[in-house]
Amino acid sequence: MCIDLTCGLGVDAFHFSRSFDRVIAVERDEVLARVARHNFELLKAHNITVENSSAEAFLSAYTGPTADLMYLDPARRSANERVFLLEECSPNILELLPDLM
Repeated sequence: MCIDLTCGLGVDAFHFSRSFDRVIAVERDEVLARVARHNFELLKAHNITVENSSAEAFLSAYTGPTADLMYLDPARRSANERVFLLEECSPNILELLPDLM
């Protein structure tokens, strides 16, 4: 099983669905989550579940099986400028580390 904690439109989750029996795609933006669900239906990617949640909230509430892969591609922009440090990205990967383990 794979968990994509930064789904967006679902491009990465769709590719993961070709290699994993199950993919959970987490997207914090409600509109993007709906678009990703629609995309997966059109692509007949029935092994992907979209969760409309932040990565932080999803991880703190998750009680399912251990994932084989947890994928994050955080946003690297803040107030219209590019950021480079992990703690400046959204979600903050360094803050998520304890929950990722």
